[in-house]
Amino acid sequence: DVMPKDGRIALYLGALLENLASPAVQAATDATGNVGIEGAGGLLKAAEPHLRAAILLDPALAEAQLRLGRVVHLLKRSAEALPYLARAESDLTRPELRYCAALFAGRAYESIDRIDDARAAFERAEALFPEAQSPRLGMAQLAWRVGDQAGAAALVSGLPAQRSPIFATDPWWAYDVLLVEDVNARI
Repeated sequence: DVMPKDGRIALYLGALLENLASPAVQAATDATGNVGIEGAGGLLKAAEPHLRAAILLDPALAEAQLRLGRVVHLLKRSAEALPYLARAESDLTRPELRYCAALFAGRAYESIDRIDDARAAFERAEALFPEAQSPRLGMAQLAWRVGDQAGAAALVSGLPAQRSPIFATDPWWAYDVLLVEDVNARI
């Protein structure tokens, strides 16, 4: 209400709702009983207009494209999500955010049976963070899905050993806080 025409505020509101819809938050609320947090579907639906507003208010907010693409995909509208994710992947400058855009595009392509496009997206993500597990697991699921069990097994068995904390090697695990650069230093 105080700053209704600020794209970044709309982005943060949408990201907050998207984060509250995450499996970790939802599992915590399920375990502790009713703590007043809506279910994932309702939170994602509430996040969408904030993220759309962020893009309207500031078309240069590539992070809003990324978050809107993911939210729309999670709302089971994957084909609609793909242009947002493609725009985000091309416009984002931080590699960890470009990685997330490629990873989410892979999931969106997979859900509409565009296996080759999904594999290409996962490969783009893997090229950015070669030690990350998520793109390899995505490619293994694709291989399994098309009946290539040996290929799936090779992808999984070829995962790099975790020599450093998983947060350092796979940005997916820190997606909820990637919106703010250097969040750990700020905290």
